[in-house]
Amino acid sequence: MKRLTLNVVMLSCMACSQNVTIPPADQDTAPNITINAFVVQQPSGYNGDVEPGKANVGMTTSVNVTQGAQVQFSGSAKNPGGVQQFSVKVTQAGEVLYQVTTSGAPDAGGHVPDLLSLVGTNGAGSPGSQPMVVSLSAPVIVTATATNFHAMSQTIILTYNPVSTNITVGGGTGTGQPPPPMTAQLFLSANHDLGPFQTTTAPPGLCQATLTWTVTPISLSGTTGMTTPYTNTATANPTPTWLHDAASGLNTARCPYGQMVGNLRTGTWMVSVSASGAGGSWQAQCQAIVSAGMNSRIFRWSQMGCQ
Repeated sequence: MKRLTLNVVMLSCMACSQNVTIPPADQDTAPNITINAFVVQQPSGYNGDVEPGKANVGMTTSVNVTQGAQVQFSGSAKNPGGVQQFSVKVTQAGEVLYQVTTSGAPDAGGHVPDLLSLVGTNGAGSPGSQPMVVSLSAPVIVTATATNFHAMSQTIILTYNPVSTNITVGGGTGTGQPPPPMTAQLFLSANHDLGPFQTTTAPPGLCQATLTWTVTPISLSGTTGMTTPYTNTATANPTPTWLHDAASGLNTARCPYGQMVGNLRTGTWMVSVSASGAGGSWQAQCQAIVSAGMNSRIFRWSQMGCQ
């Protein structure tokens, strides 16, 4: 309930805009965009998580989300010189689930809003009270575009990838209850960069890989939670995120993979991943000192260690 309350406050503040004067074009910039994604929690227990640090994102990137989680999307565009239009499109498996646009216009004094927000839809392409909620059964792509009053625009594209989840509660799984208090959750992710490519069209199965994640206790300090090693092998084929290099004009495909393990006893664990896919095989490991609540470690394919 605490998480939902915090997000309600955040969404309320998104609607707080101010009227400003449109500056000359050479003093104006394209709006900054923020896309928000949070898991709609239910009273029945644990329902998933968004990758730590990426609940609110303002750049093109990929985000790992617990597979099957119900995720609500919203967004805002802000610019000191005013925002004329802001649109959000949400697609999954090639189908447009939501496409919403909102606009700003000068008032009687010539002032314009410095912020436009989208927290829901009316079901017909305009803002409304219907939340934009998607089940993360397959990758979700959110495309957001904002324009100022001098036709300067910015577009960001976010790819939300479902990752497998293991939550162990009281020595068993599938109880439908949240992890006990004072235990740790560990969100593991690995990024594999492939390329360079001249286009942003990926061949089928470009990101397909088989990964084995292992978490092994070293020195535990807590009194509750799982104390035994955990291993999971999964084959994944996520949608790549494209990174463009302006200097060369070439593109890199970033393939994101993830795994989350819950109900860990706090302390030090050894985390390792071994994988095989495009570009060959790879393995890495590092120590993770985890505290109660959410923790994360990020691997990069072909490199040892983690962040």
